[in-house]
Amino acid sequence: MKIIGTQEELKWVRRALANNCEGCIFEERCNQNASEEQKKHGKTLTSCEEFMARQITFVSEERTKTTK
Repeated sequence: MKIIGTQEELKWVRRALANNCEGCIFEERCNQNASEEQKKHGKTLTSCEEFMARQITFVSEERTKTTK
């Protein structure tokens, strides 16, 4: 696995992965999204993984090798 980012982003990734999202830079937005879904639908529909997928572009190293 390779994660590419700024030093600050890499520091955050290490901390978030080690602490079950404690200190996550998306915490406020994620909680806001969950609150809005709760009001609209009576439950939270978006998982953490789904929310993060909308915030971060994940690039498969294998995919980039095949396109070069």
